[in-house]
Amino acid sequence: MHGVNGRPVPLRSRRFGGGIARFCCPWIFGEYAMSVIAATGANGYIGGGLVPTLLEQGHTGRVLTRRSHALRGVPWSGRVHVVTGDQSDPHAVQKLYDGATPLYYLAHSMSDNKDFAPVEEQCAQIVAAVASQEGAVRLIYLSGPHPEG
Repeated sequence: MHGVNGRPVPLRSRRFGGGIARFCCPWIFGEYAMSVIAATGANGYIGGGLVPTLLEQGHTGRVLTRRSHALRGVPWSGRVHVVTGDQSDPHAVQKLYDGATPLYYLAHSMSDNKDFAPVEEQCAQIVAAVASQEGAVRLIYLSGPHPEG
């Protein structure tokens, strides 16, 4: 497997704990190396693997979470600026972004009800609008499954 500019991605980096960022996001090792990253969903499965890997690579970062208490005791939580809020709040998203490159949208409004799609769309539009207003260079959106029903 090859990443940015044809650089090979090491096999050990294709799993969690060994460098998920190299597998999922090889471009960060190119022009965005050692940047300030911002992420929603750091409490989740993907964000919980991606954020510490990016920190290990020398990046600094900010994370947006509704449940900042859930990050207490997480080994890497002291190495990021935690913004408490929700991606449906433009002010919280603006505090999160604050010039970061890239901005990872990893959180989703997962629910069992029919409000999933409209809420997800609204949140994605808010994050995209803030990123656009602020001149974001890169916004990475991880889509989520749509519950049936």
